[in-house]
Amino acid sequence: MNLTTAKRVGRGLMTCLFVLVAACGGGAGGGTKTVTVDFRYADVQSDTLVPLSVVPILTGLDGRNPTCTLSSGVVPPGMTFNTSTCAVTGTPTVGGAYTLYISLTVEDVQGSLFETSSITIIDPTPVLSIDRASLGGSGPLSADMNLNYGQPVPPTSLSTLFSASVARQGDVLTYALAYGSLPSGIALDPATGKVQGTPTGFGVSTVGIAAALTRNGIAYTSQTLYLTLGVYAMSLSISYPNCLVGVGTVVSCAPQLGNPAAFAGLALAYTATGLPAGVSIDPASGVISGLLAAVGDTLVFVNLRAMYPNGAVVDVPNTTATLRAADVIPFYEPTGDNVGVRLGPSLDGLGDQRVVLQPGQAFAINVTSYNLSVPGDVNVFTLVPWDASSTLPSWVSIDASTGRVFGIAPVAPEGGSWRVRLVTTRGGVPYSFERRWVVSNT
Repeated sequence: MNLTTAKRVGRGLMTCLFVLVAACGGGAGGGTKTVTVDFRYADVQSDTLVPLSVVPILTGLDGRNPTCTLSSGVVPPGMTFNTSTCAVTGTPTVGGAYTLYISLTVEDVQGSLFETSSITIIDPTPVLSIDRASLGGSGPLSADMNLNYGQPVPPTSLSTLFSASVARQGDVLTYALAYGSLPSGIALDPATGKVQGTPTGFGVSTVGIAAALTRNGIAYTSQTLYLTLGVYAMSLSISYPNCLVGVGTVVSCAPQLGNPAAFAGLALAYTATGLPAGVSIDPASGVISGLLAAVGDTLVFVNLRAMYPNGAVVDVPNTTATLRAADVIPFYEPTGDNVGVRLGPSLDGLGDQRVVLQPGQAFAINVTSYNLSVPGDVNVFTLVPWDASSTLPSWVSIDASTGRVFGIAPVAPEGGSWRVRLVTTRGGVPYSFERRWVVSNT
């Protein structure tokens, strides 16, 4: 039989071979025979790793053996093309759209037919990427993500929000460590892919994370995404305020933490050098306390050692604290309308006060303030002669508890001079200060 004509009716419809049959050897009785062949492929879509068989409809050969040839195109990796059955079978391993052009020849028939097979393979393997918005930057995938020691990591700041390239109802997506180990206190949420927690140790960890999509019992595992997580100590700093008290007063001076959150959960040990006698530092709180018995400034050096739960130690050395003990000094200021004219404030640089009064004028000079007077102070004011050779004016008096100096200036021209002595007893210790006054009515 010789195939003299082949006509394709259309894809997906009946394909007919019109075959002219002639007798061999030139004898009479030749004729034609029509062979009708149905040869077509359905469009196919499937996932990788799922066994697949793409078999064409092929009927009407009347027992003849077909032969198929792949004219162009490639079969999906993992699958093979059978020339006898025209079927494409196997387990595809790579996703993509594959179009095969296939020619069909039939035994003892001349000519051929052509058909196409469209095979779409979907690869559900997850593709991992970092959620840049949640990390606040745009570095490479292995960019360092610094964790502060001992501080909870908000999910949005360190969340590695991975996503699968495809998703269907019934898919189960999970995340797991594929390499290395996370810093202590940090964990990977297998359901969301978020890396979060509260670090409990120092160090730099390189980890690999992979996602697995389970679909219809088949697990598709992503490539490994590598991240570098560094856990570092937060900055530790302390300072001491101006520790100022009156002399003879118990000082209590506490450190101020530069970054309070950084000290959470740490064991602290304070030591100090240069402490004056009677003053000590609490090793746990850093509070400096004790009685300051001498006027002046004392510079103290405080050393802090912070001990972390994982055994690491960080030292903060040589923080200075100034302990200042000030004397108690009364300040006398004329008040009222009848105190004359003040000619001062200093006569000879020794704190003298000079006031001119009118003859017969009643006057009062009040003490308006005390420097660093504290509860418990006992103040006693007395008038003292100017020097050993002088006596107190008879027309001058003083209130021993307030220091108010008062009197009536004599009518006859007369000057007066004296010393006001303040004795402050604090903590059982007496402290004395004197100021001299010169008053006249001329």
